[in-house]
Amino acid sequence: MDRLQRAFAGKVVVITGASSGIGALMAREFGRLGAVPVAVARSREKLEALSQALPERSKVVVADVASGAAAARLFGV
Repeated sequence: MDRLQRAFAGKVVVITGASSGIGALMAREFGRLGAVPVAVARSREKLEALSQALPERSKVVVADVASGAAAARLFGV
């Protein structure tokens, strides 16, 4: 296990904008490192496709965090 795997193993990592681009890349990479990726984006279809490439322990959440209320619900505040 390398240094990054030790640092992220079992940690919950929330990635917003995870349905494409660098967000999707980061969700996959954190999953590879042993973290628990929580992929957040507005597009249900893209998140469902991404979920196929993520470890089973991952979560996907459809939300628009530009909305203060949606962000508050996401983080339980």
